[in-house]
Amino acid sequence: MFLMKAIQDKYIRNTEGLNNSDSVAFVVLNVKGRDLLGLDEENDDLDDANREIYLHKLDIPPTPFENVKYFYPYAKNPESVTYGRDFESQRDAGKAHQYAYTYESDREKIEMLFANVDDTNETMSSIVAQIASENSEFSAVTQWADFKTKLSEYKQSGNTGKDKEITVLSWRKFSRHFNRVYEKNHHLFNDNIESIKGE
Repeated sequence: MFLMKAIQDKYIRNTEGLNNSDSVAFVVLNVKGRDLLGLDEENDDLDDANREIYLHKLDIPPTPFENVKYFYPYAKNPESVTYGRDFESQRDAGKAHQYAYTYESDREKIEMLFANVDDTNETMSSIVAQIASENSEFSAVTQWADFKTKLSEYKQSGNTGKDKEITVLSWRKFSRHFNRVYEKNHHLFNDNIESIKGE
């Protein structure tokens, strides 16, 4: 974090006043509670001695990161995914946003849900390719609920769509894994994106 802050400050200082389209940005993935959800907040624990080190020895202002944006997974109760941070204040300041997955925008990304699934015969990859194909029955689907309905049809004996090489057992395995992720994160799979913007 210190190195990233130093890079940001040095860059801002060296390009100040220049008509330069270059920029420096960091993508930080928060995996440890609330630690990284206050990068734009002052550090009240920094004492005067350490402030002097920052200012005079390192030539780095002891200030928070600038131009910080937080992207939280969508939830009806934002506090459940923000680890107690004041989501309303962050949102009102233009710093906090929620994201969700719509079927039309994200169906081609379904393969990411299977990154850790053993797929030695690449049947899961074949199913994902079929779902993403414009020529498949899935191309007419526009909502996650309809996708689940269509998926349940492929789980039935004798119905594997046009690709007869993908067995019903493979479709069932695919469906089990997808449904497990979907049920656990059902708020994230949200086709009503307007309701998210309004909340």
